[in-house]
Formats: sequence, structure tokens, C-alpha cells
Amino acid sequence: MFALEPRANKPDITPKGAAPEVAVWLKHQESVTPWNGQTVHPKDSIRLEYAAGNFKQLTILDGDAVADREIVQPHGFSQSLVFDDAPGPEHLTVFLSAAPMTDDEIRAALDGGTGTWTRSWTFPKETR
Repeated sequence: MFALEPRANKPDITPKGAAPEVAVWLKHQESVTPWNGQTVHPKDSIRLEYAAGNFKQLTILDGDAVADREIVQPHGFSQSLVFDDAPGPEHLTVFLSAAPMTDDEIRAALDGGTGTWTRSWTFPKETR
């Protein structure tokens, strides 16, 4: 499950200059814990909790290809990602930017470009 929600217990207005944050939560069976690099399994799910800082646009790259991206607004969006049984790790990248990003801007950010806040995760997955 992949869910994006504003950080709990945070005001709707982020103080000017506040740094963005993203926390990854893992649901395995009935237990929900912060994800700390542990192996995930089919039907496990993740949720992202975030504070956008001064950024207005949230872009999610689910997988490695720019064509696989999903673009969402940072407030009021909730979605979940459930890990499938396909072999191999899962990759997720979050970009926070001032405006919607073009494919070229996403590629530039992946290559270390500036103007965006970027975090990537690789989730090792066991499928047996």
C-alpha cells in the first residue's frame, strides 16, 4: 500500500524555510512500523508521510523509468502501494518542487540537478 499523507501532528502551514521531510511506514500483516531497510513481502504495503516545506508539487517515480511516474499534489492526497509478487527489489523516488516537473526536469533531478528535493528508496523483496 502506498499512501501519501501530510505529516501527522504538523500544522497545515509549514514555517517559511522549514526543511521537507518524508517518513516511510511499512505494514506487514497487521503490524505498522517505520521502514528501516528490512525486506518486504508480497501484500506488504507502504505509506509515505511528509512535510513539503516550501515546495508545492509532489512527484512520485514508482520504478526506474520516467514514464512510470505518478504526479500528485502534496495536500489532501492519499494512495497506497501494495507490493506485488514479481521478483526483485522495488524502487521509489519522491521529488518536491515549486511547480509540476517535465520529463526532462525529472531526468535532470535524477542526475543530481538542483531546484528540487529528492529522496529515493530501494525496497528489497522476498517473493517465496
